[in-house]
Amino acid sequence: MPVLNTSSSWRRLAALLLLGGAMAPLLWAQSSIYQLELAGLQSNTVVKLADYRGRWLLLSFFEPQCSWCQRQMRAFSELVEDCGERVQPLLVGINGRDDALREELRRAKVALPAGRANRQLLAVGGEVAATPTTLVFAPDGQQVARLQGYYSRQKFVSAFADICTVGPY
Repeated sequence: MPVLNTSSSWRRLAALLLLGGAMAPLLWAQSSIYQLELAGLQSNTVVKLADYRGRWLLLSFFEPQCSWCQRQMRAFSELVEDCGERVQPLLVGINGRDDALREELRRAKVALPAGRANRQLLAVGGEVAATPTTLVFAPDGQQVARLQGYYSRQKFVSAFADICTVGPY
């Protein structure tokens, strides 16, 4: 089992996760997340997770008709404004047809990369029982958390205070 890094980002993230409400167990397993590719939802492109290597990667699962997913998308869009390219939310559609997932993205009015979940991603991150669910990966690709439910922008900015330009709240 990898040793938890004691940097301030790790400590803040651990505090966020341990004190932050609805949370699934932490997963401390090394993953091959950067080898994965997802079918893009905004266009007929491929979302290559390798393009986000070296950043905190937040994979946010959403599905059609999920109002909390919409809120999470907007919170992550604002988080990008606060933290720049060091933190990368990626929206991952699940449990719906592509056209219904695209409609959810249009309704949320966010400009974040989005792809469709596939078997390879679910093998790395596990099944998604409820949405929104967010998988948090450290810049080295290690999965450090699995969050179920909505988490506000403020909680994430506080967790990443040493790399974000605003906060902590």
